Amino acid sequence: MPWHFTDLATGNKVELTAPLLMTLGSTWAGSLCVGTTIGYTTAALTSLAGGSTGHKFDTALHGVWFVTLLHVGAITGCIIAALVGQSMGRRFALLASALGYFAGYGIMSVARSDYLVLFGRFLTGVATGMVSLCSPSFLAEITLPEQRGTAGGILQVCLTIGILYANVMGRYLNWDGLAFLTMAAAIPLVAACQFAVESPRWLMLQGRKAEAIEVLGKLRGPAAKLDREWADMETVYATVPTPPGHILMAMLVHFIQQFSGINPVLFFSQSIFDEAGLVISGQDTSIILSGFLVASTAAGVKLMTVFSRKRLLTVSAYTCAFAMILIATLFQLSIQVDETDPNAPILLHAPAAHRLRGALHHRLLGGARPHPVAPGRRASADALQRSLLGRRGRLQLDLRLPPHLVLRAAAEHAEALRIRPLLQRAHVHWRPFRLLLHAGDPGPDPRGSSARTAHTGA
Repeated sequence: MPWHFTDLATGNKVELTAPLLMTLGSTWAGSLCVGTTIGYTTAALTSLAGGSTGHKFDTALHGVWFVTLLHVGAITGCIIAALVGQSMGRRFALLASALGYFAGYGIMSVARSDYLVLFGRFLTGVATGMVSLCSPSFLAEITLPEQRGTAGGILQVCLTIGILYANVMGRYLNWDGLAFLTMAAAIPLVAACQFAVESPRWLMLQGRKAEAIEVLGKLRGPAAKLDREWADMETVYATVPTPPGHILMAMLVHFIQQFSGINPVLFFSQSIFDEAGLVISGQDTSIILSGFLVASTAAGVKLMTVFSRKRLLTVSAYTCAFAMILIATLFQLSIQVDETDPNAPILLHAPAAHRLRGALHHRLLGGARPHPVAPGRRASADALQRSLLGRRGRLQLDLRLPPHLVLRAAAEHAEALRIRPLLQRAHVHWRPFRLLLHAGDPGPDPRGSSARTAHTGA
């Protein structure tokens, strides 16, 4: 492991007391529940759509809501956690979130109605929002500045472990059995909250100073000197307002995290990998992706002690942006067209040697009506498919589609991609490309080559 629990006490004249570890454990257990909820999305959707438990979830109608209601519930949970955490305490808010997990997953595990599944999903979203708000703030209020990097990193490691746990269990269980196991992940949260202490900062803001000092002593240990930390809490935390720049910086970090693109990849990883046509199944690739998440997050905890947070954030943000652009590009190059639509355009794929560096993806319709055409045009259309489309085009050539559809649709797609002028400027002399440029021609002119030359020249 790149880190150890003793790193929390490195450089500090404090000991890792049992109340501190149990309180940190409650925040880490909450993060584990958030991870299992995220991982449950990917693992359960396939089982829900298959109807293996007697109830077939309508993914076409409600699949998007299965993902969306988690986020709607999380927004609601953040609002609830802000109110409950400020009035009842951080520890109580975390304990209340466990109730949301038990209720949500309990309903989902026995539901045989789409709407009950969605309602349970909303409840788990509420619990996820409460934990997402309470855990980081609770952790920051009970740790010293030197400890927050490692403690916060472990918080994220627990989240990725929860994602990996849900994906591994979802590989062998249906969605209802997986709901029971993800509900069981909330048991450590309840157990840790029983032995956790309240935030001393929250107690101080509530006017309970004697209790706050007592809790602070439990967190730091009997050998710690609390005078300076208590003075800072009284003079700075309680009276000095947070600078707007700090708030904007925190919002920027969360914005980068949420819009980095990792969440859509996590929620729809199986469908992404299935559409990519990988040899291994989407469930296995989701497990591999989750394993990479755990490893990279654990490595990031150690790297935070070597490099600055800003540098790591910048590098990771650029990496995510590049990865999302790459995924989007590959997805656009593999768009599938309804082959029953007689007006579906050809999508060409692969570069045409060094003359044309563009992506023309090919997806032809099936069952088109035959059309009389000169043999030369049939051979040219076949050659165009074989040269531009590579292996996929040669496989689809077995459909023996009418060449007038091949050439006409290719010309329309070339016009849409604005590469027709590029083909003209390239002085292409190869016959398939000449036919691509003049795909609207009716065919060989019976009047002879002079009339055909005049027609193309016009």
